[in-house]
Amino acid sequence: MRSSHIDIPIVQLLDCTDAALQSIFGGVVSEVREQLRIRKERGELWLGAMSCQGFCPFKGCPGHEVLD
Repeated sequence: MRSSHIDIPIVQLLDCTDAALQSIFGGVVSEVREQLRIRKERGELWLGAMSCQGFCPFKGCPGHEVLD
């Protein structure tokens, strides 16, 4: 079975309310938005799980083999 970590489009995160971003990331929302904008300007499309091996901010999670 092949599964993937959750990938979140950066443009979708930029459309979130301040309350939603605070809930997801914590910290100062203006700084979170700035970091997301910087990533978007670099051409990054996805934000994923930190533990995702092989994650690419341009392609997302590659999927992983999961043992049943």
